[in-house]
Amino acid sequence: MEAQIRVRDIHEASTVISVPIPEILPDDLDINENCKYAIGPKTLSIMGKLNGRMVTVKKYQRTIPDCEISQLLNDEYETIRCLYHPNIALLIAICNGPTTMEQYLVFEPLEYHFLHRLLFEEKAKLEEDSILKIAHDVANAMQYVHNMGFLHCYLGAHSVIVTRDYTAKICNFEYSLRESGDPVSLSHCTLLHNWMAPEQILGFPADKSGDVFSFGILMWECLVLKRSRQVFSLEKLAVIGKSVHYKVISKLEGKKNVKLVISDCTKIASRRPTFHQVFAWLDGLLHYRLVNVAPVTMDEELHAPKLFD
Repeated sequence: MEAQIRVRDIHEASTVISVPIPEILPDDLDINENCKYAIGPKTLSIMGKLNGRMVTVKKYQRTIPDCEISQLLNDEYETIRCLYHPNIALLIAICNGPTTMEQYLVFEPLEYHFLHRLLFEEKAKLEEDSILKIAHDVANAMQYVHNMGFLHCYLGAHSVIVTRDYTAKICNFEYSLRESGDPVSLSHCTLLHNWMAPEQILGFPADKSGDVFSFGILMWECLVLKRSRQVFSLEKLAVIGKSVHYKVISKLEGKKNVKLVISDCTKIASRRPTFHQVFAWLDGLLHYRLVNVAPVTMDEELHAPKLFD
């Protein structure tokens, strides 16, 4: 009976199964400080080598207090060691050095770029198919994250890595939360950004729809090649109502499907689609299947009766 229960449990969508991650020492890593992939307010992603193989080393800035570094690193480690998905950056090892500044997370090698660099430093103008491919992969990862019972809480262009063919993976889980019955506000994020959901910036609890809003802003930034904060203030976004981001792109020509994703995902919380709906819609588009007019209506299609027996 106990064996049967265990087998049943591991097939539940929200069951979390963590596996041991190899622990290494700083001497095992060869870090190239001159090759920084991404520089964030608190973190650095740097090229490194482990056992002669390329890796991506994530470390924290020296200006961050030791206690905060330990907390953020441990939080990300405890989350991402439970998540194994082709569209989530793979954690290879954790480096436990004698000092806080020698504690790193070691990820798979970066094949091309962080999306943040591609959009805002290289100003790469993406075709609609490329944006939809990135959106498809991010939505795929996020529906898995939500199914596993986690919230990302920090989904932005700096949390997405892409290959040259625009296959995307998400990363940066240091602010993620385990979804539970006890609501938690985004106050645990010491830096709030205006690509976060407006209701959560106002102090409402973090939830799945907040991640969906951030995804919508991510697509908006792919389209206009501007950071959200360059156009909208936190105060303006705090007015919960119509999609103010969509108004800015409504006059742009083309890329209708990207605009639909942005429009749906940046509406008020109760009218946003789930990542299940978003992924189903994007997967249909990219694989030339019939889909509904917008992601938010996909439930009707997914639960519709079969046309033929």
